[in-house]
Amino acid sequence: MTLNDSYSVGCKLFEILRQVRSTHHGDLEEYLILYSLVLADTYDKQVRPIADGASSRRQGLNLLSVSEITGIPRETVRRKMVRLIAAGSVARSDGLYRYVGDDGSDDITTRIFQDLPSFRAA
Repeated sequence: MTLNDSYSVGCKLFEILRQVRSTHHGDLEEYLILYSLVLADTYDKQVRPIADGASSRRQGLNLLSVSEITGIPRETVRRKMVRLIAAGSVARSDGLYRYVGDDGSDDITTRIFQDLPSFRAA
C-alpha cells in the first residue's frame, strides 16, 4: 500500500467513524454491539443454511457472545441492548438478541465495505 493509499483509506475511515459517532450519539460501543448483531444476522442468512442444510431461521447472539466478540463487559452490553431494543434496532427472544433493522446494508456498513477495498486480500 502506498502512502497515498494509506492516506485515502485513513480519511475514509475517519469519515466513517465520525458518522458512527454522530449516529450513535458518541457511543462507539453501541455501534460495535449493533454491528456484531448485523454480522451474526448476515451469517445466519447466508452461511448457516449452506453449511448446515438448515432453513434460514435467524438465531441471534446471547449477551456473553456479544461481550466476547466486542470486548465490552457483559453488564455494559446488557444496558446498551435495552436501549437498542427501545430504539427498535434489536429484538430479544429466548435469551438471544437479533438485529431487526434493515437488511444490514445501512449507509455505514455499506461504506465500510465499499470505501475500504484496500483491506481485501491481494
